[in-house]
Amino acid sequence: MTDPECGGKPAITRMPIRIRKRLIGDALMLFLAAALLLWLADWAIWRVRVWRGGGYDTVQVTQLLLTPLKNHRVKADEQSTTAQSCARALFPHGGNDPCWWLRRHATQWQSASVITPSFEPHIEP
Repeated sequence: MTDPECGGKPAITRMPIRIRKRLIGDALMLFLAAALLLWLADWAIWRVRVWRGGGYDTVQVTQLLLTPLKNHRVKADEQSTTAQSCARALFPHGGNDPCWWLRRHATQWQSASVITPSFEPHIEP
């Protein structure tokens, strides 16, 4: 929105800097308060589900081992498929990832680094 009386400048640029800073600060505080309320509501619903016996679920997760090869190649070896516990919530609770996230990331990658023994020269006295 421009105002022809103020040289065609948008309304936000006509505001003093201290008012803009206050508006940005207020918007940030409102966002943080909403995020905190969402997390607290999610936690309360999850605790009720745990109390009733349905707060946890399991997801089949495939574990792959990435092994470095020559010429900067990597070989992926399937290690196993395990049932991993997850929380039935929007956010992680109880040390478990949320089930919706774990279902979308059902493959876990582990990197196998090449371990070279440290070279310690033997010095005789």
